[in-house]
Amino acid sequence: MSWIKKSITRKTGVAVLLIIVLFSAVYYYFLNVELRNYFEQQSRQQLLSASEYVSSGIEMFLQKYLTIAEQAKDNPDFITISEEISDRYKKRENPLYDRVTKELQNISALDDNIAMSYIALSKANDLVTNIYDYESIPDIIWL
Repeated sequence: MSWIKKSITRKTGVAVLLIIVLFSAVYYYFLNVELRNYFEQQSRQQLLSASEYVSSGIEMFLQKYLTIAEQAKDNPDFITISEEISDRYKKRENPLYDRVTKELQNISALDDNIAMSYIALSKANDLVTNIYDYESIPDIIWL
């Protein structure tokens, strides 16, 4: 009879052990999946909020330059000089040239990130820039 008790005890012990191992494995699997999903979701939310913060910072940074460009686009001196100059070699003879280059220098002085401000002269295939001595190459291809 003792061998039956030992056999039943062993089978019961093995069964309980298998059940415990099985439940532990299932618990670990679900816990692992749930924790991974939770951390992925948290990471996505943090990345989204960080990207919104960065994009709003970039937008604020660029808004300054958009405002400058919009004001420059409507400047009557810039419009007049860009319409009048049709020969790249006579641009410095235009009566507005000195005033326009000073205005472009003022625009460049607004911010350290503005390296060069210029007006494109499509008729003359040239530029008027904040740098008085600047000469663009004769064969500029405007896109």
